[in-house]
Amino acid sequence: MTKRLISLVLALLMVFSVVASASTDAEPEEKPEWKIAVVPKMTTIAWFERMEKGVEMYNEEFDDDIFYGGSTDGAGQAAYVESLLAEDYDAICVTPFDTEAMEPILEKAREQGIIVITHEASSMTNIDYDVEAFDNVAIGAAIMDKIAEKVNEEGEYIQLVGALTSKTHMEWTEGAEERQKEEYPDMTMVGKLETKDSQDEAYNKVKEALTDNPNIAAIQCSASTDMAGASRAVEELGLTGKVVILGISIYSVSGRYVEEGIASGFFFWDSAMAAMAQIEVAKAVLEDRFDELIEEGIQDPFIKGYDELVLEDKVIYANSYVYLDQENIAENEEFHY
Repeated sequence: MTKRLISLVLALLMVFSVVASASTDAEPEEKPEWKIAVVPKMTTIAWFERMEKGVEMYNEEFDDDIFYGGSTDGAGQAAYVESLLAEDYDAICVTPFDTEAMEPILEKAREQGIIVITHEASSMTNIDYDVEAFDNVAIGAAIMDKIAEKVNEEGEYIQLVGALTSKTHMEWTEGAEERQKEEYPDMTMVGKLETKDSQDEAYNKVKEALTDNPNIAAIQCSASTDMAGASRAVEELGLTGKVVILGISIYSVSGRYVEEGIASGFFFWDSAMAAMAQIEVAKAVLEDRFDELIEEGIQDPFIKGYDELVLEDKVIYANSYVYLDQENIAENEEFHY
């Protein structure tokens, strides 16, 4: 009887030992596999080709499978996003071309339980959060300060936007005009022109404006393609050095015009990093750690410029921008993309 009891105890100890060993040797918990899509305004311009590169870099760095795709022009974006709603995405990160057209589509997405993270869309309603590289109104004011300095705080200027429905473009131009009215009373805004995020459209609109009004002293550019189009028009009309061109762009589109002295300079942020930041915010919401993300920022050194975040209502602001002009463009080769 005693031997049987001892045998039973030994058997139980062996079972407990095996269970404990199995628990100790268990594989670490796998990271959640979220299905996330990143959708640009359009896929055919350099700014969003850089965003696609960002998604590729993210997937390689973090061994992920984030999807990137969109329409070839802004007009088709809303329909493209709607087509994704049937594909069981956990989150959609989108940079809207037309916020009004996108609102009902994103409302449907959220009704389906899809997390919606936007970029360049701080006024939208049917979103979880919007990620901004910086305070857009403040950058508009900074652009105006640069323009005013170049024109000695006087003269007429025009503003270019990709679309009047593009929220960030309107914030940049409104921020600039507000600063001009407050600080530079001898300057006057004489036109806000839509360029459809097209270099050719910017060229044609600027050429027509400068031909009709020779008093234009400066051009504020918003779409990444605006500066190149405006520079072509100014150069062709023989107005290099007489008309200031300044705003938002990237090196691959407008760098040579700055280097050649046709354009004065440009502000920008890295759209590759903006895509990564959207993805990180989407994951934080899905994993119920959003408050922690806002408090700590994105601390991974691979994702630059979003280590400090400020939340205002649904809008997340970082402080991620660069200004390049003739004085510093050559020495900043890391931004030559």
